[in-house]
Amino acid sequence: MITGGSALPVLQSLQNFSNFKIGAVPFSVLIAAGLVAVVSILINGTIVGRRYIAVGANPATAQSSGIKILRYQIGTYVAAAICYAITGILLAGFVGYASPTAGSDYLLPSIAAVVVGGTPFTGGRGSVIASGAAALFMAQLGQMVLALGAGPAQQLLVQAATIVLATSIRRIPVKSLLRFTNSRMAEQSTGSDARG
Repeated sequence: MITGGSALPVLQSLQNFSNFKIGAVPFSVLIAAGLVAVVSILINGTIVGRRYIAVGANPATAQSSGIKILRYQIGTYVAAAICYAITGILLAGFVGYASPTAGSDYLLPSIAAVVVGGTPFTGGRGSVIASGAAALFMAQLGQMVLALGAGPAQQLLVQAATIVLATSIRRIPVKSLLRFTNSRMAEQSTGSDARG
């Protein structure tokens, strides 16, 4: 609203901060890794984190156990907004200007990272570390597709195919397949013993 939707250049100090590297590793990657570690510890190692998981997995059950779910739902959005703000500031420094549409290209990959990381579309328990690793994977996949000369449409298709593949793999009943494989192997060994 302040800029009328036009892009504005950012301060040189922010550009220097966003592009700073420690060795060959960008500082923004270290910030992301630190944030993932802190959130993972908070979610998995504290009572408040377990309540967030309970509210995400089943709000009705969480409410019946005495958890004030609205407080935790709002808290989730506030925490997400803080992460988005940090990311937006780093992105503005990286590209050298602030624009309301600068992060639009990252909307599908961010959803894909969460899905590929194992969090279901319906909500519930997920892994912050797995989502962080999946985000790294999706970024590398995007770079590989770009290096192969694919256009934006092909990049979106590859990302969508990755989401479908990850979702499909999770739907495979692994226990049933293992039981079937074990029973087939047992039948074959019984058959070979009978022939022997």
